[in-house]
Amino acid sequence: MEDWGAYHWNYSNLHGADSETGDFLERVATAGNFLDRVKDPFVEFNWVLKVLVALYRPVAWARLRTGILWPMPELWLSRAFKKLVKPVR
Repeated sequence: MEDWGAYHWNYSNLHGADSETGDFLERVATAGNFLDRVKDPFVEFNWVLKVLVALYRPVAWARLRTGILWPMPELWLSRAFKKLVKPVR
């Protein structure tokens, strides 16, 4: 039961199921992060990121609508950004 309390927006308890499932969930979550127009304050106050998110949004919609999540070169950028900006817990 303790694992259910370890919920975060960018994490699913299914990530540990197997590497293929974890990779799929990471790809869906990465594309899904760009669908909501209400982003965190870091993006809202940084006009460069705001423009990049707006430009990527149609690509994210297309990826999720069609299910084409491979190849996804923008995933490495998302991983690098997560390493640079550690979430506050």
